[in-house]
Amino acid sequence: MPSILRIRSLEYGFVEVSYQLSTSLADATWSKQQVIQAFEDSGNLKFLEHINLSNTDKCSEAAPAYIFYMRGLQCSRDPRLAYHFWANFAGRHQFHLFTGQPKNECINAAIYLYVPDLDQIEKSLAAVADELKDTKFAFERVNRGAETTREYPQEKWHEIFDTSKFDHLKVNDPYGNELRLNVTPRNYNSINKSLGKTLPVTNDVEGVAQGFPFLLYPCRPGIAQGISRFFEHYLGAKTVVTKKEGNDELYRTTVYCGPLQAIVFDEQESQRDNKGEYDGHHVCIHIDRFKEFYDKAYNESMNWNNVLFFDRCDTWFEANRDQQYRILHLIDPVDKKFLMSFEMEIRSAQHFRYLIHRSDVTEEEEAANEVLPILPTFPLALKGSAAVIVMQNNTLPVADGVKSPLPPGKAPMHPAALKRFPTLRRNSFLFQLQDQIQMHKETEPQRQRQQEVKQIYRILQRAPEAREAHEIDTLYEWVLKNGSTNTIFQGAQEIICKTICREMTLLELPAQGVVCYQGDYGDTFYVIISGSVSLFINAKPKPRSVIDEDNNQRSLCVDDEEVKLQPEQYGTFIKHITDGGTFGELAVMDPTARRSCTITCDEPTSFICLKRGAYQRLIRITNSSQLDFTQVEFLETMYFFEGWPHGELTRLSNRLRQVHYPADSYLTRIGADANVVFFIYAGLVQETVPMIQLLNENGSVQRCAELESNLAKRRMQGVGGKRITQQRRRTELELTLYQDHDICGEYPILFNRSTCSTDLLAGTLYMLSVGTPTQN
Repeated sequence: MPSILRIRSLEYGFVEVSYQLSTSLADATWSKQQVIQAFEDSGNLKFLEHINLSNTDKCSEAAPAYIFYMRGLQCSRDPRLAYHFWANFAGRHQFHLFTGQPKNECINAAIYLYVPDLDQIEKSLAAVADELKDTKFAFERVNRGAETTREYPQEKWHEIFDTSKFDHLKVNDPYGNELRLNVTPRNYNSINKSLGKTLPVTNDVEGVAQGFPFLLYPCRPGIAQGISRFFEHYLGAKTVVTKKEGNDELYRTTVYCGPLQAIVFDEQESQRDNKGEYDGHHVCIHIDRFKEFYDKAYNESMNWNNVLFFDRCDTWFEANRDQQYRILHLIDPVDKKFLMSFEMEIRSAQHFRYLIHRSDVTEEEEAANEVLPILPTFPLALKGSAAVIVMQNNTLPVADGVKSPLPPGKAPMHPAALKRFPTLRRNSFLFQLQDQIQMHKETEPQRQRQQEVKQIYRILQRAPEAREAHEIDTLYEWVLKNGSTNTIFQGAQEIICKTICREMTLLELPAQGVVCYQGDYGDTFYVIISGSVSLFINAKPKPRSVIDEDNNQRSLCVDDEEVKLQPEQYGTFIKHITDGGTFGELAVMDPTARRSCTITCDEPTSFICLKRGAYQRLIRITNSSQLDFTQVEFLETMYFFEGWPHGELTRLSNRLRQVHYPADSYLTRIGADANVVFFIYAGLVQETVPMIQLLNENGSVQRCAELESNLAKRRMQGVGGKRITQQRRRTELELTLYQDHDICGEYPILFNRSTCSTDLLAGTLYMLSVGTPTQN
């Protein structure tokens, strides 16, 4: 029987082809017009190509998978793959038997096949029974002697008839997967052959099975109609939902995969506890309108990567390159509820392995698509002498003793002929696999980096107190691998460093966004998660022009709205810092440090931010802890009360009250009444002075003044009381950090000031306070 090794064009370029079939001459075939009409009527799904089942076997002829599928079921091993089993049947379909995996997959489904003769298959299954006696292999002849088959309805191909009442074989493979074998309906095989090419076979021996009519998946009640909506909405499939006989509450959904094939989801009472969890197997289907339905899956984050395979579909570039994408979960498009896990490898109808023939086939193209060498492993290091088959600037050595795969009398195709068909190299599976392996090696670090970044995003978007321990561990490990974070964490205990990681926050800025300006006081350390920034230094800073902010009248807030400068106005470009880089570490270590350059975003950029207060607070926790002591004992440890009589300390301690301030709350604010002194026994207090930076019309810092000083007010006024267009920017100058056994807030009291002149900002703080009468 001649094999037709052709791929269809996008416009369904079918032709009528004569076949030498084993069926009778009376068998009907479909014309070109009938084929086209059938594909149009069957919806957007065009072909159910293979089902992938994993097992723990080694790839050898002694493996149970080989014994059952190749010898018992009489499939033909695909010669294009040496390190897994592809069992070809029906001329156009396959079992992909994925060897060497952690477990044997036994799926909750029944696989239906059509075979020409049940007696022949029954004999071959019986012949391998002894070799598979230690596995789950079993078979049973059901309804022996009953009617074997029926006439296949050409015009009603979409009617899937019940095969259980006919004579058939019920078979379990060595791993427990259920197969149902029926005699091929009359006319079915010839119609099936009308649809497209046949797969390459080993030693010109085709598989016995003639059809792959449908897969039957039992499912829990209540989801069949949602499954129908899923396939119609997300894949454009033709589906039919019917009520089951004898129970009006149970439904069956039939999803058509081109003419002659379907996937059936059958609600059953026995499946009520079936949650539809992922079992590891997948089916491969081909669809039209590939870009349209990829976009639908992508927009709803339904596309999925199976790490066991090389293809990726995170972007349209990747999906278009591989001409396929994957979906794992079935979701009801109406209410977005999960229905069941069902992995589908969704290929374009233009995929190079699509099995429909076209009419413009040349001899050179046919030669270029010949079966490739069978290699024991891939990639393979060969020793000793080797023959070489030349294929488009690549050489594939054939090991000693391996028979050449080319038919007798056919020489290998000359490289010059292949150059006239630049797409043919991709049509070779082994070459494509070689390309995918190389691409996988090149892109794997980048892919791992992207996955890490996505994980960091998810962690940082959660509130610090809501982050789980394993998320903190992930953040800690990621930060340690980047830039100068090791310097920040140097000498600190791991538990403290992880606590610092819990305090980190996420900052996202757009392209051209300014992270900081040269000359600013800084209190934040940055780690770039994604994106990049540019550094500019101006030896003679040119100020930026912005609208003034009036302290007493309505005006624009400069903190919220600033005029963006062009990059060249920031000064001389120094360098770029990309993802993983860090900057601003001096701001965490030294409160008096100013920003030495202006930093802007080259593109939308995301940062991990660490505030100085959080870092200092956490580091100091390592040096002190809350102790049990009397208030008199506490006062005796303080330098301020050194030399005081014990009686005076006792009277003072009786007037102290214990207070607790949460993190980031103010003990006092500038201008508030000065009537309390604070004695710190655990925690940290930051003393700052609010400042106003006065900038000229170009934005350069001219003067700094205290917030309420007359200088600030004078700088706001021009001659005759006219306002000068000048920017004010509020900032804070850090004076000191108070910690355990320090006193703060005493300055206004000692110097008879009625109001506070600084701000006191608390970390998580425990302290004793005393009021003004006691101080006096």
